[in-house]
Amino acid sequence: MTDGIAQCAAAMTYEERRLSTATQRLANVETDGFASHVRPGAALPLRPTGRPLDLVATGGTLRLGDRGGNGSVDVRAASLRPDRDGYLVDGHGRTLLGERGAVRLPPGTGAADVTVRSGGEIVVAGETVARVSLGHGAELRSGFVTGSDVNPIAEMMDVLDAQRQFETAQKTLSAIDGTRAKATTDVGKIQ
Repeated sequence: MTDGIAQCAAAMTYEERRLSTATQRLANVETDGFASHVRPGAALPLRPTGRPLDLVATGGTLRLGDRGGNGSVDVRAASLRPDRDGYLVDGHGRTLLGERGAVRLPPGTGAADVTVRSGGEIVVAGETVARVSLGHGAELRSGFVTGSDVNPIAEMMDVLDAQRQFETAQKTLSAIDGTRAKATTDVGKIQ
């Protein structure tokens, strides 16, 4: 019976995690760039924004981090803006890192003055001010964000299934507990 209790507890823990994951994915169904499954080479759902500093690396990644290049992270997409010093930063304050360090626009340059080319060149007034490393065969798309890849119907089905499986394990645990209680009571009557 102890094995049955342990198996039910493990099943309930598993289903609780599964339920938590599925509800997190459902909560992010409208979150730009949210990836429910990390699949190298997977197609990215792109949504046009028309803003030149909304960037998506198809087949590669962008590197964001602090201005010294420490603590960097690779991302598939970023919505950037020039900060007060001209550095291109995302909503978390991370700076876009190019081939020669942090990407900085000339003074007085606004987002509308920037052109980003598919090869990773960042151009202001016809001059390349920085280049972003993308990797072989990758392209940079300007004016797009990635949409969430969450399939809400599949996630809702997973939520319902996880709830059912949890309830089944819970009922089985209750049955084992009832059997143990009956066995304890019956042993007391035999004496």
